Amino acid sequence: MSLSGPSVQTNRQTDALFSGEHPMDLDGMVDFVLGGPGRDRHDPRVSPLHGDLTRLPPTYLQVSASEMLLDDTRSLAAAAPDTVQMDVFAAQQHTFQMAAGRSPVADDAIARIAAWLRNRLEIADQ
Repeated sequence: MSLSGPSVQTNRQTDALFSGEHPMDLDGMVDFVLGGPGRDRHDPRVSPLHGDLTRLPPTYLQVSASEMLLDDTRSLAAAAPDTVQMDVFAAQQHTFQMAAGRSPVADDAIARIAAWLRNRLEIADQ
């Protein structure tokens, strides 16, 4: 929530959702989620990186190397390496998985999610 990772700046030109000619207001979105401007973006109840991750359940993250939130995702994975699995996809946009059925990369991402869940739930491949 603090938007402090270097990729917020370094990926500004490659993140079509949060940059470009008509960028989404990332700071405004965070303020909205937190209930208004001036709220504590480091509150562990809304920013897991600033909390106790020792009881974090198994977590699977997917992120694009092109998006501004890349370093935030990397930081969460690094903070709980025994709990978090992360996959980074090249040249994709935030929520690229929504193109499943129309994009081989999105299809691969969904297949990875399914495999991760099957493993955690101990469900045999079908």
